[in-house]
Amino acid sequence: MEHQYASHENEGGLKNTIRNSILILVFEMIGTLFLTLLYDCHSKVSGSHYNPCVTFAFMFRKDTGKFSRTLGIAYILFQLLGAFLGGLLAFFFNEYKQITFGIATEYVGYAIAAEILGSFFLAFLYLTQTEEKTKLSKDPAITTLIIAAAYLGALLMASGPQDYLACLNPAVAFGTSFQQLYTGSADGWSVSYVYLPSPFIGGLIAVIFFEFVYKKVFETIQSTEEDDALLDKNDDE
Repeated sequence: MEHQYASHENEGGLKNTIRNSILILVFEMIGTLFLTLLYDCHSKVSGSHYNPCVTFAFMFRKDTGKFSRTLGIAYILFQLLGAFLGGLLAFFFNEYKQITFGIATEYVGYAIAAEILGSFFLAFLYLTQTEEKTKLSKDPAITTLIIAAAYLGALLMASGPQDYLACLNPAVAFGTSFQQLYTGSADGWSVSYVYLPSPFIGGLIAVIFFEFVYKKVFETIQSTEEDDALLDKNDDE
């Protein structure tokens, strides 16, 4: 009898796992489509950062171009303002109820590592896909799709315990935490040291890795391929 109960329980757990996996894939496809449209609409106007950690990485890349650090600071301030207004609207649409946001104490170490790693992955892909030499595709639509998928991919990569909600965006964390104050709660602010600085650290590591490791390796490989092509051409002649 106990064996049958255990078997039934395992079967139910497997069905839940499969169902949750399918739901995650469906939401990822919908989210990627939505973000692709969003990024495509605004990429030529603002670069479609929507994330302070990405803007922070762009502020410290070598070839900043027209994107100055002063403009970057303005970007971050308006991203925070947009997140604050978004949190306010979410509070109203949620019938003035608090939107749960925070992390259990036992998962803080995991959350910090996940936020840094996920933000690094996101900012790094932004950097690679916005430089002509390192783009995976010359087609703007594919580039936009890669950037949109990068954010959702980073979220899935950083996901973990049920009590941990990956954010990877200081502006979103700011807006979501702020709306909790309307109900007298400060659960989100109590772990602000996880969600606010960690993505900036990930973005900084991303730009350092991109400039001093990835680009150097990429240029070396490209130079070697060009030399090999030249040698082959000379041999043919």
